[in-house]
Amino acid sequence: MTSLLKGFLGKASERWATQLGLPGLLFLTLCWSAYRLGHADALNVRLLLDGSADVVDPAARSDVRVAVRLALGVVFAALAATVVGLAVRELGSVVQKLWLGEGRWGLGRARTDPVTGASAPTSGIGARFGRLHGDIGAYYSLDLAAAWPRLWLVLPESARADLTTVSAGFRQAAEAQAWGLLCLPVACWWWPAAVPAAVLIATGWGRGRAAAEEFATLVESVVDVHGAALATALGFDCPDGRLTPETGQRVSDHLARRRPLRRRPPRPAAADPARGPAEN
Repeated sequence: MTSLLKGFLGKASERWATQLGLPGLLFLTLCWSAYRLGHADALNVRLLLDGSADVVDPAARSDVRVAVRLALGVVFAALAATVVGLAVRELGSVVQKLWLGEGRWGLGRARTDPVTGASAPTSGIGARFGRLHGDIGAYYSLDLAAAWPRLWLVLPESARADLTTVSAGFRQAAEAQAWGLLCLPVACWWWPAAVPAAVLIATGWGRGRAAAEEFATLVESVVDVHGAALATALGFDCPDGRLTPETGQRVSDHLARRRPLRRRPPRPAAADPARGPAEN
């Protein structure tokens, strides 16, 4: 039990350091540099080091209070880095929605689907997922949005692991761009911060496009290989062992079913004391 707990704590601390702690500490260092230097002394490293050393009182460097101040500073920095990292995760979700063209401020021009009436992006990262839904619908007559949760249940573990890995890469790319967007306001006080901001924004966009292409290709492959398993699991026959447009349409119609809500039968009018005889 002790070894299991140590392994869990070790993995948790490693994930915190790589995903939240280290990026957050680097961002706090960037903010500290902007606070100490500004535009006038943007590249004055000596001023930055001297200002950092002044945090510790030179007259009390041998005192125990110095150790306490340093410990409190480390704890505060770790907590602040964690808060910033969690905020960037939420901002990364917003970036993903912008990439995919969701919401009013989605990136890329939009077009209206003549069949569903939905608005789909025609440019940017979201366009690749729009083509994915269109291609699956055109070739298999399958509503991918409705079928995907059921298809996930019949996938083998290896396919799920591949999809999860690519999806995590897409999320990390969005978070990288979110870090870049967070660095942009810092550049208003310290212009060198514009360099990591531009690098992170460009890197996140490039990695996001690559991850979107890889994920869409993998989803197409999953439908090609396991689409028949989905139809069979839902009770539809696939004699040739492959999903046909006819079967895909039947699956889509099956998933699009609407069940009416069960309503209580109305009470007899005579049983309602609020209504008079004339109303009955």
